[in-house]
Amino acid sequence: MRLIGILWKVLLKIYRSEDEGSAEESSSVPEGFKAIMDLDRLLEEFKASLPPIFAWDSPSPRNTDRTFRRQSNVLHARYLHLKLLLYRPTFSAYCSGVSSEFNQIQPDSWSIMYQQNAALKCVRAACDLIHSLSEATTEDATGAWWYGVFYLISAGIVLLLAESSGASLEGISADQQEYSWNECLETLNRMVSVHPSARDYSLALHNIRLTYRSEMNIGTDQTRASQTPLAVSGHDQTDEIQASVMHADHAEPNTLSPFFKNWDAELGDIMLPAQFLQELDEGLLLPNLF
Repeated sequence: MRLIGILWKVLLKIYRSEDEGSAEESSSVPEGFKAIMDLDRLLEEFKASLPPIFAWDSPSPRNTDRTFRRQSNVLHARYLHLKLLLYRPTFSAYCSGVSSEFNQIQPDSWSIMYQQNAALKCVRAACDLIHSLSEATTEDATGAWWYGVFYLISAGIVLLLAESSGASLEGISADQQEYSWNECLETLNRMVSVHPSARDYSLALHNIRLTYRSEMNIGTDQTRASQTPLAVSGHDQTDEIQASVMHADHAEPNTLSPFFKNWDAELGDIMLPAQFLQELDEGLLLPNLF
């Protein structure tokens, strides 16, 4: 019940503010920062108050009873998902380069550090959430399958956006993100025995990433091709080359633009595009995760 109360506060104080008028945005930076810190403190207090039998990072050996392990895993996953939700709006703003909280003021060093730190915590929560669910499914001590699928999709898209945006995240290496990404897909595939749709979500995430990377490769190839004639024909094609390069540079960041546009405004926005799933399996029945 305490986590439900914290979730309500996160949605009320963090996500509701995303819909407020621009007149209030200029003064929302300190208030938003304070709200996030207060909610993070509530999560840490919840974690510290857990009985040892449910504590997921207790130094003592974990309880061998599957019922207690399952409850501990469920609490851990919900705790990490709340961490992800808490920092996701600022992470989204940091990745897109346009912050709804700071668009009325000139960004300074404090606001940049604030966004970087929040983005780092969001990605770290995504990685930890994936690993927690991976271990829970391995030992068959997890909660309802629809929560697990929803959490994995949420965490997977965070990793996807972190990669596609090229965001600088000191403290989490590219290898760590790649490991968590693979672990996310593997965990979804492991859940196929519980519900077949988990496979479709795994394939959809994989397909989205392939689409992004193919677009990146096309942009790179266009840039290289446009630079080749310069050495042969001199400078008479300079304008054409520059136009081609500029087109490639502007095309790449928008590859996943549907996710960057208000993707964190509502929980429903996390659903994967239907066209990606329809291409994978005709007659696919999508589960209702909400």
